[in-house]
Amino acid sequence: LYRATGGNPLYALELARSGLGDYSASPIEPIPVPEPLRALVTERLVALPEATQETLLIAAALAEPTVELVRAAGGGSLAEAISSGAVELEGDRIRFTHSLLASVLYAEATPDRRRDLHRRLATVTLGAEERAWHLALGNNTPDAEIAAELDAAAAHAASRGAPEAAAELFEHAAKLTPSEQLDEIYRRRHQAASHHFAAGDIERARAIAEEMLDELESGPWRSDMLVLLASIVENEQEATELCRQAVKEAGSDEDRLAAAYLALAIACSILGDFSQQVDAQREALVHAKRGSDRRLLVEALQGVGIVTVLSGGAIDEKIMQQAIAIDREELTLPAFHCPSFWYGMQLYWLDELEHARPILSAELERAQREGELIDSLQILTPLIEVEMRSGNWDLAERMADEGLEQAIDTGYEYIIRGLGFQRLQLAVFRGEIEKSRRGLAEQMAEAERAKAHWQMLALISAAGFFELSLGDAREAWRGLEPALERQDKLGRDISISLPLYSIRPNAIETLIALDELDRAERLLESFEQHVASTKRPNGIVSSARCRALVDASRGDLDSAAAAIERAIAGHELLLDPFELGRTMLVAGTVRQRARQKRTAREALEQAAAIFDQLGARLWSQKAQAALERIGGQRGGDL
Repeated sequence: LYRATGGNPLYALELARSGLGDYSASPIEPIPVPEPLRALVTERLVALPEATQETLLIAAALAEPTVELVRAAGGGSLAEAISSGAVELEGDRIRFTHSLLASVLYAEATPDRRRDLHRRLATVTLGAEERAWHLALGNNTPDAEIAAELDAAAAHAASRGAPEAAAELFEHAAKLTPSEQLDEIYRRRHQAASHHFAAGDIERARAIAEEMLDELESGPWRSDMLVLLASIVENEQEATELCRQAVKEAGSDEDRLAAAYLALAIACSILGDFSQQVDAQREALVHAKRGSDRRLLVEALQGVGIVTVLSGGAIDEKIMQQAIAIDREELTLPAFHCPSFWYGMQLYWLDELEHARPILSAELERAQREGELIDSLQILTPLIEVEMRSGNWDLAERMADEGLEQAIDTGYEYIIRGLGFQRLQLAVFRGEIEKSRRGLAEQMAEAERAKAHWQMLALISAAGFFELSLGDAREAWRGLEPALERQDKLGRDISISLPLYSIRPNAIETLIALDELDRAERLLESFEQHVASTKRPNGIVSSARCRALVDASRGDLDSAAAAIERAIAGHELLLDPFELGRTMLVAGTVRQRARQKRTAREALEQAAAIFDQLGARLWSQKAQAALERIGGQRGGDL
């Protein structure tokens, strides 16, 4: 719109009012101009000789018109056009002094004249993609050769990181494919929808998928479109059901069965059904090994690696390196789907933040470079969490703000909700009371509406943590108790993620504050068993910290002291300053009860300094209050 109007705000508003948002054109077609603007522009053109107007029409139909190309297509002199101020030359390049001039010239030509012009231009343009566009715009009847050339140009556009152009080219290829080549029509429409989705045009991708499903009888292509639609729809339950239908439609086709089970695993993950996710992932690998599609094999291998880590295991280096090798040597999958990215995610889940960051950052840069907007937003989410956990809260907020702005443009609600939640987490961590209360209420209502079970778990956990931060243990328990129940129902312990997600440690601390020591002990014992089997730094630190609190509350100060030292030692592997601040706050409390004023004060001062630097005001207040209770001067000791 900016390019078409030359930045003129009045023209831009007029174009917007004309319903431009409903118009879809090829990248080389000038933007349509409504009648009020057309009348303003045509008076600059009517005085020009017909031969000059014809020459300008040729230039208007080219993506990058040059004197050489215009002459090759039959154009004449540009002297009159230049002297009238309609165009100017930049070297050999022809530039319209206002983009609307090109649009009006093109719009005034009859459809037959435009088609004839595009056929001529297809013989003189140099780039494969632009030639394909001219072939498409110069023909309105099916032609297998032209459709094949469009298909090749679409693949070229996709390979250079231009999914929008690829999607449009695939659509035109499908339209020009003869009706007897049904498989090619279906494939090209499927590719068009997939690339529209990758480029962030959710609405168009869904429209194509739903149109095809209405047309298709039972069978393999229907399975493909169900899988694609499952990745587009925003209701997790609906996506899961679409994937189950895709499994049935796949029949005995091993590759399509693998694709359907992979999609089902993703849908179950989003829904929060971890056991079904594991089952679907294992089925996907069985069928991928029998099939011939190497991409599906890579995705199935890395999927099994993912659920292995999420089940509490270590990274399966053998299976992940196999996936990475196949991808590197044979495929080079898009960033969000490649095994390198998911290897980075596994490092993140295992608290190896410094090793995860460069891998995730590299894949984000690749997704952005290749124009994969949806992929880049999905990769951005864990990177934001890496920065949160590393204490880079200002950077994380900027990343979330920028990502949310892009996500809103796409209209993809799943990503919008995820990035919105990350901004809310930062408000909760910082102790921004009104913003946190308002955000929690709004996002809970939205998650309920969308039946986003996984997000609802995160939100009620966040609400409990927020009240714990405020020092209101009863209100904290009102959020954390149902969070525990939901977590058990979903069948996954997510202590591997953010402190905000660490439901059990927060619940244990809350129960201690409520003097419910027996309940806290029972919950802690089950948590300690889980930590012993997974050996993850986050769990080691938080379980030891909770043990120190429980033992200190029971008066067993020696055991509490040993536990807090284990927690402090665990921070050698857990580079999370907020968690370190919480650990030092507990260390100060335990040491104070043991009448070790100097070391207690040192621990609390360290906690306060960490919280102050982060901007975690509620937790800073906790540390300051604990320091005031100690009293005395620095350096004193008992």
